[in-house]
Amino acid sequence: MGSVIDYIECPRCKQENCIDDFYYKSGEEYINCPDCGYHRVFHYKRDENGEFLKKDEAKGYEFENLVPEEIHIENPYGAYRVETTLGGATCGTLETDDDYQKFVSKIISLTNQDHNIKEVVVSKLVGDKIEKDILFQNGL
Repeated sequence: MGSVIDYIECPRCKQENCIDDFYYKSGEEYINCPDCGYHRVFHYKRDENGEFLKKDEAKGYEFENLVPEEIHIENPYGAYRVETTLGGATCGTLETDDDYQKFVSKIISLTNQDHNIKEVVVSKLVGDKIEKDILFQNGL
């Protein structure tokens, strides 16, 4: 499967580093903003083995027979980024304030034991500006 990754203006916060990952052979698309957490996905559902789910098992894998799914989080609480000392990072969307509170609790728990976390940042849209909060920074 081929894809084209581009940076676009975020539909929500208007920042220019919103990631648009478009799979041109299937029409699937993943849009994520690392600044405000805007998230939109259109894809076809798959089973535990990675096979497309079909509406009618007797028919083939034509697009009209696949089970589509769209996820759209237009007004999330924000976005998070967890960078590790191993060189990787995990990013995602925090949909609600409750999700944010649970995320903070989990980070506090993780950083109170052996870990490889280098930095944790939450960023969110406040008014028309992006605010970034550093939740944890390893002084190594």
